[in-house]
Amino acid sequence: MLLAALALLPTPARAADPVVALILPGGICELRQVPAQALAELNQHLEQARQDAAGLAQRLAVDAASARYAGAREAVPGFGGWAYDWVQSYVTAYRIAGRMVTSAAAALRGDHKSMADGVVEQMAEPMRRAFVDRVLARAAPPETMRRDLEMAAFLVESNWNHALAGALAPLRAFPEPPATSTATLRLDPEAAARAATVTLHAVGEGGTANASPGSDPASLFFHSLRPIAARVSALMLRATEAGSIVATVGAVGYRFGGVPGLAAGTLGGVGAYWGIDWAFNRADAALNREDFEAQSLGVIARAEFAVAEEARREVLAALDARVARLAMRGGCPASTTAGATP
Repeated sequence: MLLAALALLPTPARAADPVVALILPGGICELRQVPAQALAELNQHLEQARQDAAGLAQRLAVDAASARYAGAREAVPGFGGWAYDWVQSYVTAYRIAGRMVTSAAAALRGDHKSMADGVVEQMAEPMRRAFVDRVLARAAPPETMRRDLEMAAFLVESNWNHALAGALAPLRAFPEPPATSTATLRLDPEAAARAATVTLHAVGEGGTANASPGSDPASLFFHSLRPIAARVSALMLRATEAGSIVATVGAVGYRFGGVPGLAAGTLGGVGAYWGIDWAFNRADAALNREDFEAQSLGVIARAEFAVAEEARREVLAALDARVARLAMRGGCPASTTAGATP
């Protein structure tokens, strides 16, 4: 139960209704004889208000994150075009192949804890860097989302305070206890408010885990293998010249035309090779580019989800701390003054 102090109260079957001290604004304390059923209903109302506040924080955080990454989402189609560009895919292939070689060598020297993890992380770096430069660079500054989250926290705080006041107001309608009665439970909203502040942070701040888009080393890398894998294979094929179109057509040209035939055959082989490769690139883009862009958008969506989940967690933690201080054992504090029946 949220109001753990309620478990300490006697039930109506064994004793009279418990006496509750209500601490009002201005340091006024009123005693009311409140049925245990009413206190149980208060507990239910607070639990519902707690969940509503967490849900509101989650929705507002999603809006804040979506607003920040709106420009990044618009940049994804251009990023897909860049990744599947015929020339750029070769450039990226060279970079990935180079990092594969250097990281594998470093892993063999013991510079990485895991050879597989080290190689994958290094090979993923070109695509991750391109994602940051070409997509995330279009996102709004972090201060934009921070301001939105501050406003969201203010709205959550206001809604919670309104719900709490509405839940406590009916208790004042119950009768005052006999003059000799002693309060066994104190409800103090102001003390609860001092227990914790409702604050929402962007993920990566306030000691939370960094879940910014593209922070996963392999996020996008494996989904970029379709346009890149064929290029890496082509690099290896040209390095060995074994079974390549260029070598085959060049040999045929030499057979029928000598050195001039070799030159003509080689040029024709190069043209045929690039033509086939270009056709493969266009077909691959038509089949797989849409999925690649969807995966890129998924990276951003996961970051937005992380912001929303962090907001929910922070609100629940703050409200749990408040509710724990809302209901305490005891009567009116010495610093308060007795209130009259309204």
